[in-house]
Amino acid sequence: MSFCPRLVRAAAVTGAASSLLLLAARAADGVPPPVEPAPLVYPYDLALAGTEGSATVQFNIDTEGYARGVTVVDATQPAFGLAAKAMVEAERFAPRLESGKAVMQTGLKQEVRFTRDRLDAGAEAMLAELKKPQPDFAKAKELDKLPPPLLKAVKPVFPQSLLGSTTQNEAVIECIIDSTGHVQLPRIISATTEDCGWAAATALLAWEFAPPTKAGRPVATRMRIPLEFVPPKAEAAAGK
Repeated sequence: MSFCPRLVRAAAVTGAASSLLLLAARAADGVPPPVEPAPLVYPYDLALAGTEGSATVQFNIDTEGYARGVTVVDATQPAFGLAAKAMVEAERFAPRLESGKAVMQTGLKQEVRFTRDRLDAGAEAMLAELKKPQPDFAKAKELDKLPPPLLKAVKPVFPQSLLGSTTQNEAVIECIIDSTGHVQLPRIISATTEDCGWAAATALLAWEFAPPTKAGRPVATRMRIPLEFVPPKAEAAAGK
């Protein structure tokens, strides 16, 4: 089913265990912890196949704390690199201060590992369900409310690769809403560009819904969610 709610800005969050692992890795790499972290998307097909790996991204942090010039230096799988890049672009860091003045931080490198222990219990449960001959996901028409009420939405970050573009882009993401209302295992169905797809998937992983129900019982369901990317100047002119 498709769903297009009003988007709002909010801070993204990740599972506690996954966050601690990532913070430890960043400290080892000399990367400051983000003050506004973003979730890391484990690529759907690779998670389903049990494929593990890593990606290394290089970036700068500007005087406002945003990552700039994010590039993938190395990745064991292309999708790992794109997911890691999208996460860093969506985050905000504490600017470095020198003599009380914010300065640019350059040449930072971050290795991001994709291992099964990065998945929370909800994602693991959905992977187990997907591997069954007949996964038990409620159909849209079976839900008591369609769509489930949205409790929290995070607006996707406009990809840096599209800055300067005047055209509107979009992505359609399929995800599982588990029985607690959390988004699990976002999968890119279509996207104007790869970066749009990963930016949308990264944002959706932080969304929360009221638990979907069928005949009053909490259930898991699949949803397809379209997201639009309006160039920042056009968005500002429209007052969004």
